[in-house]
Amino acid sequence: MSHMPRFARGIWFAANTQSPNREDDTMKPLMALAIVCLGSASALAADPTLASAPDSDAPGPSSTDGTRPSGPPSVSIAAQPAGPPAHPLFSGLGFGALISVNQQPSLVLVGSYDSLLFGAGVQLSYNSQGVPDSDGMATSHKVLASGTVGLQYMLYNRHPVALGPEIDYTTSLAPGDPFRVHTVSGGAAFWYAPFNAPVLVGGAWLAAVSHTSGAATTLDLMSPSLRLVLVFP
Repeated sequence: MSHMPRFARGIWFAANTQSPNREDDTMKPLMALAIVCLGSASALAADPTLASAPDSDAPGPSSTDGTRPSGPPSVSIAAQPAGPPAHPLFSGLGFGALISVNQQPSLVLVGSYDSLLFGAGVQLSYNSQGVPDSDGMATSHKVLASGTVGLQYMLYNRHPVALGPEIDYTTSLAPGDPFRVHTVSGGAAFWYAPFNAPVLVGGAWLAAVSHTSGAATTLDLMSPSLRLVLVFP
């Protein structure tokens, strides 16, 4: 009996104990049932895993092929679509027409090769009272013309913005003797594409040194300008 569980030994003892009264014999089944319940409760208290053990016959989650998964279900996360890659504002070879508004409005044929921009054109100015000479005095000439060439290199060139240094050379054409006035200017230029159209808006902030043959040399520290470019298809 030592190898029997406690509640089993209680059942065996209750079933084999003789009672002096017959009335007590009718109580034996009730006593045995009570002992079984108490023994079961004590066994569960001694080993709680008996109450929490999973039922091997209980249905569980199954995969599409009818087999149970060996681990927790995996969660699939869809990859987020990447945004459009950044591209330069100026790339390849292109040409356009530039209109500049400053002390002398300019019409310049410009081109670009990747980040290098170049241009050549004329600057025109009209004054019904007479255009000023190099000393600022009014003359009898109403049209002032000069030729200009320039270079820009866009150190930052990412759509929709580009900016970098600029250097220009300008010489007088009219009135008077051509190539009498020479001007070298340098500074910073920027470009911006505000909308999806072949149009660029730009500007520059330049310092200029001018030399007139037979006259003094002048220095203009800062001269802003506003520019508009129509890009050729």
